[in-house]
Amino acid sequence: MHVRKMAAQVIAAATVLAGAMIGTAVPAHAAGGCWNGGFDVNSGGDYTYRAYMCHNRSGAPLWGATRDMDHPNTVVGYMYSNPSWFACRIDNGQYNGNDIHPYRWLLAQADNGAWGWMKDTDISSETNPVPSCEDYWSGRL
Repeated sequence: MHVRKMAAQVIAAATVLAGAMIGTAVPAHAAGGCWNGGFDVNSGGDYTYRAYMCHNRSGAPLWGATRDMDHPNTVVGYMYSNPSWFACRIDNGQYNGNDIHPYRWLLAQADNGAWGWMKDTDISSETNPVPSCEDYWSGRL
């Protein structure tokens, strides 16, 4: 009986240790995904987007650029809120320094009211749940 109890304790301890080791190896993006904010936003143009909430770095810049984010030109504003809402994402922008989503940028409105693009590297939530901008622009959404 004593041997079984000790074996069960060893197995339980090993399971806890293995779970802790696996947990430390998870990248920051896997901590939790962006979620549907339950409201719509309009960029002042032709598109109304469903807002998705994501955890981001407070004070992160938003960059002004062409619609396809080929060449970000200048910082148009900053986002001090966290979490913040995002309208959509692109995956064909300029390289952003991220190994997980290296060309991903997200469209949002800065605290000063200007619309711009935030680098995926400034967002700690997994951004896959945020719809593609192309889906909006092509009329699929």
